[in-house]
Amino acid sequence: MSGRAFLRDLWPSGAIAAVAAALAGGAAEVASGADSAMHAAGGIGFLALVAVPLGAIAGTAARLLWRAWRPEQLADALRDPESGGTPRLAAWLSYLLVGGAAVAAIVLQGMNIVTGESTSRVVYTLSATILAVAAVVLVAALSRPAVDALAAGLARLDRRSARRRGRPLFTPRRILVTAALLVAALIAAAWFASIAPHIGYLDLSFLPAVLIWLAVLLAAPAGLAALRARPRLVAGLAAGLGTTAIACASVALWLRYQRPYAMLEIWGESKISGAAIDWLYDIESLRGELELEGIEPVPQPGAAHPDVVLVTIDTVRADRTPLYGGSARMPQLASLGPEAAVFDWAFSSGNVTRRSLPSIATGVGVPRLRGRVAGWALKLDPRHILLAERFRAAGYDTAGFFCCTSHFGKEHRLGLIRGIDQQWIEKDGERLASMAGRWLRQRRSQKPLFLWFHFIEPHGWEKDHPVAPASKKREVRYDMSLTDADRALGGVLDAVWKDPARRARTILVVTSDHGEGLGDHGVRNHAASLYNSEIRVPLLIAAPGIRPRRIERTVGLHDLAPTLLDLAGFVPPGMPAMDGVSLAPVLRGTARDEGGEAYAAMIADRSVAADERALVAGSYKIIQKDGKPTELYDVRADPHERINLFKTRPDIAAQMRAKLAARKRTDDEDPFP
Repeated sequence: MSGRAFLRDLWPSGAIAAVAAALAGGAAEVASGADSAMHAAGGIGFLALVAVPLGAIAGTAARLLWRAWRPEQLADALRDPESGGTPRLAAWLSYLLVGGAAVAAIVLQGMNIVTGESTSRVVYTLSATILAVAAVVLVAALSRPAVDALAAGLARLDRRSARRRGRPLFTPRRILVTAALLVAALIAAAWFASIAPHIGYLDLSFLPAVLIWLAVLLAAPAGLAALRARPRLVAGLAAGLGTTAIACASVALWLRYQRPYAMLEIWGESKISGAAIDWLYDIESLRGELELEGIEPVPQPGAAHPDVVLVTIDTVRADRTPLYGGSARMPQLASLGPEAAVFDWAFSSGNVTRRSLPSIATGVGVPRLRGRVAGWALKLDPRHILLAERFRAAGYDTAGFFCCTSHFGKEHRLGLIRGIDQQWIEKDGERLASMAGRWLRQRRSQKPLFLWFHFIEPHGWEKDHPVAPASKKREVRYDMSLTDADRALGGVLDAVWKDPARRARTILVVTSDHGEGLGDHGVRNHAASLYNSEIRVPLLIAAPGIRPRRIERTVGLHDLAPTLLDLAGFVPPGMPAMDGVSLAPVLRGTARDEGGEAYAAMIADRSVAADERALVAGSYKIIQKDGKPTELYDVRADPHERINLFKTRPDIAAQMRAKLAARKRTDDEDPFP
């Protein structure tokens, strides 16, 4: 084919392949998840808006590369004149496979040594780059002699096969098929043997749709070439595919500009179509187009509006802290205990940061949070209103001092910092607290203040406190990270609590987003179960007029947002905006300290394998796995949940099942009023 004929054929066939691939991939994704024809068409349309141009570019690039390399001529150039086979092609591909594995092994082993000697990210980055370049140079330097030697040996085998069987052993097709199978086998072996055991579960449910898209994109040009003798059929096929794609894209665009709420449903529920929407639009910017009502809280008559300081420390398991009988050295937390109301049985709403922190910040239970996983965080639906926004609307200044960009960075636009006017990010908790102290000393505003801290130290206990010396058990190493966090907490207390005048006008909360397994129930870290080790957390609330004491009432952390609004002199909005309930009556002594409920959920997503639900009512806790409640514990008599009472106490089990069913009925309620 001449160059002109190739270019003339390139665009029609490439465009048809791109459209067909996008429609096939989109249909595969929405086949089981769409609840209406409009939802299905919109999902396919959003994907097509991204996948069609991407497929056209990828397909065109692939065909241009194929033509530039001229593989048929290359195979002829590598062909052995005696056998008629291509043993040198086999030698080159074999060396590429071995060389790639060698590069990976050199970098991996080198980084294992580096990570044992340093914790600096700069050192990691430079070391990985140097190791990779050195390994590639070494493999490239050895390539010619190694391929020559291997090709000579394979050529002898190929000639012997040609003499005995009358045909060569190393044909281009056989070599390429074998190489593809070997690559697939190596990837599978590396995944299951080396990668999967370290990263745990990874949701790959999107993969079939991606593979269908890729298969159609690669196969369509060959199919169209076979139909070249039937131009009318090709024209009809192109017209049908184009009409369908335009119709779906039109539905998608109509949803975007006329039904943004419907678009947000697709964005939150569909992995690939949702990613396409993220690619096309800045979801956070949609807030300007949405009708958000009820942001400004209603003030209680005659109430004062004190400062509010919320301190969340990542990954703090309650029973390791001194307030709950733990051995971790946390003098700052221990000293705060006698000055605060300490909840003995507080439970996070989830067992992973991306679920539990948004629940704290919105007052919405984990199952009712809307959004999509982005990295390790949750990108919140723009209709969610956060606690900081409500305080800002009420006239408060708002500020945040946060550990990390992954959840709080402005560049990620995840929605968790909505309402925060000023923010600082610093991983080291002590430095972060010092920054807050300096800012507070320089602050001149007379407005009340909402201030949120989030410290990360306990989350990295394994890396920050490595195994050596061997005598350090995991519990001891974890406790050391709690001590690190306690030093940061001390800086906060110095800034906002030690001064009596400031303390008299401040509500202070200290809690955590979730716990840590530490080997209990076979879980080393978290995000794997709803046992107490992962969801029972410390909770202290100190405020003007609140009597310091221990409170036995069972509470959940999605109760914090309405509680803080209530204590600050505002009326909590209630359902559907918040399904948490205010604990202010308990804190003020107008409601009983006993009883209470907490509801927690584990949501299956990119790194969580299954849905789970747990309800704690008073001293009993029921856990539902695989859609069925099967575990019941008396968590106060058996806090480590070793004795399952589900069958031996059918009366309690029936009561708890009814409570869990009632709570689950609210899970699907629209959280947006």
